[in-house]
Amino acid sequence: MVPRLIHSPVLASYRRRFRKRERPKIDHDRVLWAVIRLACSIDYLGLQRLLQPVGSDPQKSSLGVTVGLMDWSQFEAALFDLDGVLTPTADLHMRAWRQMFSTYFVEHDVAPAYTNADYFTYVDGKPRYDGVRATLASRGIELPEGDPADEPGAETVRGLGNAKNALFNRMLRDEGVVTFPGT
Repeated sequence: MVPRLIHSPVLASYRRRFRKRERPKIDHDRVLWAVIRLACSIDYLGLQRLLQPVGSDPQKSSLGVTVGLMDWSQFEAALFDLDGVLTPTADLHMRAWRQMFSTYFVEHDVAPAYTNADYFTYVDGKPRYDGVRATLASRGIELPEGDPADEPGAETVRGLGNAKNALFNRMLRDEGVVTFPGT
């Protein structure tokens, strides 16, 4: 299992401020150092080695995922997963979780109803499928794990997680998102 990489005091500070509904003032030096620390973490954990092609299929990595081969020499920088640092998408994520679980709970007569407190207790800060599992467990529900390719809404942990992701992507497409001031 690959450990979560984004657990720095800088990013945690941004998450705490956003939860309090304050719009953080972006300190570009702190964001830059967070990106540098993330890059160092990736290098330290040897994830580059894990993503190297293995065997006869140059598109398959040792993690079993398909990787695209790309010439990075034409780029000066790359930003990875800065969701919530450069853009205030936490509210969209929270709304997508609420809509997905509220619909599921009504359709299956699950009580109590899903609340924002459930989001902070069972979902926030966890990988998507772990959030699904934890929320369902809080209501005494256990579903089969399923497959990452499950259709959104399938009666599996991954199907519900994929439904949340589809809702989030639709909200993002329909409503858009602006960057934090100063970014």
